[in-house]
Amino acid sequence: MTAANIREVLQGSPESAGVGSEAAFVVAADEIDISMDRMDSVSVRMVRRVAGKIVHLCDGKYTLGLANLRVRCGCPLSWKVRRLHAMERRGPRPHARVVFRLSDLPDAGVSEFSTSSWDFAEAMGELDDLGSMGGPRKGVLGIEAVRFPTRTGLEVSYCRPVLQVATLSSPVCATS
Repeated sequence: MTAANIREVLQGSPESAGVGSEAAFVVAADEIDISMDRMDSVSVRMVRRVAGKIVHLCDGKYTLGLANLRVRCGCPLSWKVRRLHAMERRGPRPHARVVFRLSDLPDAGVSEFSTSSWDFAEAMGELDDLGSMGGPRKGVLGIEAVRFPTRTGLEVSYCRPVLQVATLSSPVCATS
């Protein structure tokens, strides 16, 4: 498997990640077909850092990293309240991760997509355990352009990640 094969599938160009043997790609494709075959292929963590150090790590309900102890973390159950606390610098922010293989090049190895998008993390919370979906799943990972006018008439646009998982009725992304 070469970078040229991957570049063709992703319609992108390889970039040096600068860390060990990891590689990164600048991707031009709006979406890619993926396969998720690990129990932890989809995960959402809430992370709070102070001075660059992690001071809070949880799954939104339980603190992580405490030798398999199930200790309630204290995060609000409401994503709206979580976001408010984070904006006030008194709560963690999301870190959502999708571990996958390219459907067209499964032998290219495992890849990872991660984002701190609140909408993506909230929607992915439903898929936090791929095992609950009955095992390996095909999907489409993409970037969706969002545009809207502000109250003052200014046109705002941004891109948000979207994950469509086979057999689910709707994409895993939040609607505005």
